[in-house]
Amino acid sequence: MTNDRYRLMADAVRLLFRSHGHVLSVRRAGGSDPAPGQLAGAGDHLEEGESLDQAARVESGIDVDPHRQEFCGLVHDVPLGEDRITPAFVAQSWSGEPHHAEPDTHDGLFRAAVGKASQDCRPYTVAICRLLAERRTYLALHWPVPTRGGAS
Repeated sequence: MTNDRYRLMADAVRLLFRSHGHVLSVRRAGGSDPAPGQLAGAGDHLEEGESLDQAARVESGIDVDPHRQEFCGLVHDVPLGEDRITPAFVAQSWSGEPHHAEPDTHDGLFRAAVGKASQDCRPYTVAICRLLAERRTYLALHWPVPTRGGAS
């Protein structure tokens, strides 16, 4: 049986990482949804017919050779009942300069520290940076703690 109300939102994020411990981020525009005014990882929603690599490049305009990026991990989040899954990739080298590719939804490109995320970082972005800093490959956020029924 299918649930017509179930919706899985898939994103892809690419952390353009430099040795000084910062990654490229975007600041969400004040009227954007979700996370208005907060820093977020550069990436985008996965659209039909689009690869993860294509979705990850949208906000920064940077093309990275697939052989020069690594899978960092997977974050599965359920904020306010919306099921969201995000594979994250890390790249330390690329060609070209990042540019502000979506001025209608973001105020610009910024650098965010991986180890010490600022208070204006989107919690989801903090989780993705935790994957990298803690060398984890999976993180589940906002899932309810299962309760056990019946007597033990």
